[in-house]
Amino acid sequence: MLTGLASGSRNIIDRLPHGMSFGCWSPSLTRLSIRARSAWSRAYPSILDAAEREPEIASLQQQLHRSFMAPFEAVLERATAEIIASLVGALFFRRWFSREAIDAQFVAKLIETVLR
Repeated sequence: MLTGLASGSRNIIDRLPHGMSFGCWSPSLTRLSIRARSAWSRAYPSILDAAEREPEIASLQQQLHRSFMAPFEAVLERATAEIIASLVGALFFRRWFSREAIDAQFVAKLIETVLR
């Protein structure tokens, strides 16, 4: 059961959406949250306990942790890249093409719009 977790995380990462609005990440995060409540996760507290005493179990626990966190990190990296592109693109356009002011009101509205 435990050996299949790393490949399961890789499959989840491969299915994450590309090039979508930030709001489209919610289904991916929902799938990851459901995975966190899966049957194997009920065994995880015992693994943590054993990892305190057994170096081999500690190594396994570290691998499980990296495997579990990888999809969350992938979602955040992709979402962050999209957010940055949206913010910077709007600022560049405003500065060099429309030549409108970049004031606090504009920046606040831009952030609100991008994060919605």
